[in-house]
Amino acid sequence: VQSTGKNTDLCLSGSGLFVVKNGSGTYYTRDGAFEFDSKGNYVLPGSGLLVQGWMGNKGSINTSAAPTNIQIEAGKSMPAAATQSSTYTLNLNAEEPTITKITRTTVSGGTTTTDTPTSANVTGTNVSLTLTLSDGTSQTISAVSGTTYTINDSMPVSTTLTAYDSLGNAHTIPILIEKTASNTWYASLNGYKGATTKTVTETDGSTTELSLAAVKIPFKTNGSYDSPAGATGTLSLTYSNGNGASAQNVTMDFSALTQYSGMSTVKSTADGNAAGSLKSVSVDSSGIITGTYTNGITQSEAQVAIAQFNNPAGLTKNGSNLYTKSNNSGEPNVRTA
Repeated sequence: VQSTGKNTDLCLSGSGLFVVKNGSGTYYTRDGAFEFDSKGNYVLPGSGLLVQGWMGNKGSINTSAAPTNIQIEAGKSMPAAATQSSTYTLNLNAEEPTITKITRTTVSGGTTTTDTPTSANVTGTNVSLTLTLSDGTSQTISAVSGTTYTINDSMPVSTTLTAYDSLGNAHTIPILIEKTASNTWYASLNGYKGATTKTVTETDGSTTELSLAAVKIPFKTNGSYDSPAGATGTLSLTYSNGNGASAQNVTMDFSALTQYSGMSTVKSTADGNAAGSLKSVSVDSSGIITGTYTNGITQSEAQVAIAQFNNPAGLTKNGSNLYTKSNNSGEPNVRTA
């Protein structure tokens, strides 16, 4: 075995053979000096023989079907896909500090007044909140945030969800997760007791209208998600000001989260993507050909088939490193590497 520096060249260990085919029949070979032709066919150069395997369908490969020609066109396009679901993973801090006191300061007509509500948000430039936390620290909120803060709840853990619309535009959605009781958290747009809608102004000046009813995230006393009592949320997105994308709903799944002492490290992943084109391919040790696209997506494009025989020494030689089956060799067992 030696490196050729060509990522479409393959070699085999063991007794398997590659399967190649043309109009005359099916052949078997150990010669893996393959490449893609101008039409995207994976071929044995100079022979017209097409490498056999299983083609992928949106990244999924069914190797129980009959093998076929492998064809991956250079620069093939990947259409935009709207986000339909998101998953939240990692941890929420079981010891997240809670709010013990809210001091609201209001300036009106040159007069400053203060009060101590049980729940409040910052809704204007003449209002500020000072939040006293259970760990002895305090925070002052003076910008127009729209977030509602409530005594005995934790400070919200801020996360972002990247959602793609039907045209492939990416939208960054802020999601807040706060602890409201022992082993109970809620995910929302504006805080557990805040508004269930929010308007986000995009960089191009268009607006996105968001809607999300607060989602309960319950945990067991051992820190694992309490699935019998848990629920998923549905985030609704409506685009305006000429965006042109369809309204959509995104399912939010929090069941992979844990609640242990330590840092909150919540992370969201979602489906959906912008449009892109095939930039490069690579082949792994199981013969899966993976495509990398200009939009950052990688997906399985195909998988090379390998044939094994009960008696490979009984194969019939056809020259040019090609063999065909015989009564001596037995029937080929075609499967994955």
